[in-house]
Amino acid sequence: MASRPGSGGGAPDAGDDAVTGSAVSVPLEDAGWDRLLRDVALGRLQLSLRTADGLQIALLAQPELQRLQAAAGESVAASARGNLSNREHEVLLLVADGLTSSQIAQQLGLAANTVAQHLHSARRKLGVKTTRAAVALVTQQGAQ
Repeated sequence: MASRPGSGGGAPDAGDDAVTGSAVSVPLEDAGWDRLLRDVALGRLQLSLRTADGLQIALLAQPELQRLQAAAGESVAASARGNLSNREHEVLLLVADGLTSSQIAQQLGLAANTVAQHLHSARRKLGVKTTRAAVALVTQQGAQ
């Protein structure tokens, strides 16, 4: 569907591939791609294309993409701290400061296994696979 920003767009056709607007469905071969893509790039139009088998792609201007990415990043960073325990957050910050798990355990008076469990739990809560990614999320949040 093609829609003007903020217009809500229209429902896609169930038939052949088409560009659909709030009031019109245009076959792809007649769509005037240069004009459509120029309107998207200038921020005058957001395009959502759907194939007959339900695959969908959205085209939008670079500033809008950057705005959405920033909003998503802020949301992840804001929720990251809220999901972590104080100890998990503290351990991640100590990793960010360059301490090893053994050094963190010694500094906090914990067993090394407990530090490993805090790191594992933090990664799980943040939805990341590595401690490096968890540290990046927590330090990104702190920088905002």
